[in-house]
Amino acid sequence: MRLPFDETTPDRAAAALRFWRHMRNGKGTDEPKLAKQRHARVCASLRAIDARLDGASYRAIATALFGSRRVEREVWRTASLRDTTIRLVRDGLRLMRGGYLDLLRRGGRSRR
Repeated sequence: MRLPFDETTPDRAAAALRFWRHMRNGKGTDEPKLAKQRHARVCASLRAIDARLDGASYRAIATALFGSRRVEREVWRTASLRDTTIRLVRDGLRLMRGGYLDLLRRGGRSRR
């Protein structure tokens, strides 16, 4: 494995060390944990961007993530779930374009 020497090197090295310990001992030490809500949002963002890249509409993504009942409750054009779905896709895109490195940092905090 190669680690680039840039501003992310300390985070990448710490993540690599945790991974090595996990592979060697079957468990990591001092692993950063994402809050349950943040973990759920990251998972939803990844599902949303995957679906969007596969050609799914925002409405289809919202239906898959939140269920058809919730999507049908409001007029789609002004629905709050529409805005949430668009933000999830945008956040998934950010993760895909390097934002995943934030997850390597202690507790998944962003450096924005």
